[in-house]
Amino acid sequence: MLRVAIVGKGRSPSFYCTEGEMTLRLSADEIEELIDPNNTKGTGGWQSLWIAVLKKFDKATGTIKLSEELRAKIYHYYHSYGSGGWQNKARKAFRRELPHIFMS
Repeated sequence: MLRVAIVGKGRSPSFYCTEGEMTLRLSADEIEELIDPNNTKGTGGWQSLWIAVLKKFDKATGTIKLSEELRAKIYHYYHSYGSGGWQNKARKAFRRELPHIFMS
């Protein structure tokens, strides 16, 4: 069944998915990149998104639970804002899971 992950407004598109919350187990290298304090320096959209992602990370188990809305936001930032620092950080933190995050 197709679900609305983010409702579009004006010129912003809606994002859809077929699955609910997704739980990912991260490797030590991926965790290190995820929790790097340099990722959240500054104020902006992707820094706010990264903080929201960090709140879903469980240090004890090394897992992160991403809702369909968070995955849609990651997809949007990853594909809509040119290549650069944020895409590299996301690629390092979710390198094994990145394609699967977007397919659901």
